[in-house]
Amino acid sequence: MVSDAGISRLEAYLIDIYPNPVNDILSIKSEKAMKAAKIYTLSGKLVQDIPTNGENELIMEFNTKTGVYYIQLEDTNGVSVRKRIIKINQQLITKKRSSST
Repeated sequence: MVSDAGISRLEAYLIDIYPNPVNDILSIKSEKAMKAAKIYTLSGKLVQDIPTNGENELIMEFNTKTGVYYIQLEDTNGVSVRKRIIKINQQLITKKRSSST
């Protein structure tokens, strides 16, 4: 389960997660090398454990249901941050727009 216990708020360096909301592909850039990246549901269930290989940039497929998730990133010094990401289904949005015209 995801909790705020043991999670440091990182203001010392920049982490970019984009696009947010995300459809299929999520990009993550960090000034520091990442040791771990995990995606959780709001209820704390782990849905994706992303191999980072000590890199500071990741591009990943985000194959989950539409909804709100948290991504927890940990750097190689063991410092963690948690950010909210929103998963959308672009095909549904496009269909809704075209059917209303």
